[in-house]
Amino acid sequence: MHSSTLGSMIAGNFSVFPFLSVLQMLMASGHTGRLDVHGEPRTGQLWFHEGTIVHATAGQLEGESAMQLLTTTESGEFQFDGLQAPAYETLSLAGDLALRQLFQETEAWKPLLAEYSDWTQPFDFTLQWNDRLPVNRQQFRVLRSIERGLSISEMVDQGNLPPRLLLGTLRQFEQAGLIVAR
Repeated sequence: MHSSTLGSMIAGNFSVFPFLSVLQMLMASGHTGRLDVHGEPRTGQLWFHEGTIVHATAGQLEGESAMQLLTTTESGEFQFDGLQAPAYETLSLAGDLALRQLFQETEAWKPLLAEYSDWTQPFDFTLQWNDRLPVNRQQFRVLRSIERGLSISEMVDQGNLPPRLLLGTLRQFEQAGLIVAR
């Protein structure tokens, strides 16, 4: 990580400084400002106020869903601008408890990301699918997205479900033999 002489600008690469380590440093040092995340394939922003994460955006997502998605960042670059004040407050993540929660979130993502590494692929229904199968509201939302031919990335951008819940629902349907990736 290097600091410039322009004030509170910090920049680096996630291959050298892992995402959670960057968050820990910014939180522990009580920073206020915006962290721009340029990861593969996710980009977004996190706003800090005196070391507390108060807002997150990733694509169309805000708050908890955006934070959830950003915890999957393993590569890419970041830049922190201490001159950027938080625009909104949709989160309140502070201290060791928040870092533990973020670490658990990151670990929970790993098997889903390994299984669904290509977010550009849409899904098709298999011959085992029929309209009489009972589904709940979240499953119905996912099924409508599949019917419309949306990719995982497009489903996430819609923001109908938190990203990890969306992938978990896709996994359930796929394991049941009801859908298949194209």
